[in-house]
Amino acid sequence: MSWAVDYSEQAKADLWGIHDYIAYVLREPAIVQQLIGRIMDEIDGLGHAPYGRCIELEPWFRLGMRRINVGNYAVFLSQMKQPV
Repeated sequence: MSWAVDYSEQAKADLWGIHDYIAYVLREPAIVQQLIGRIMDEIDGLGHAPYGRCIELEPWFRLGMRRINVGNYAVFLSQMKQPV
């Protein structure tokens, strides 16, 4: 059973911000593709095991959000949609 994973507009903007900072400010274009790929793989993997790696921290948990860590980055997710 798989769950639908959607990226919010803010998440897309954040990924582009990470990309631009690492690629253009730090001047590490080779690293940025690997990092963005890793973050997106972890997010997309939530479709197979949505709560397996989630951290339930307040106040986010009370607001219906959970968190996973990907390297030095925190990924926040909200409610899960019905399986597809």
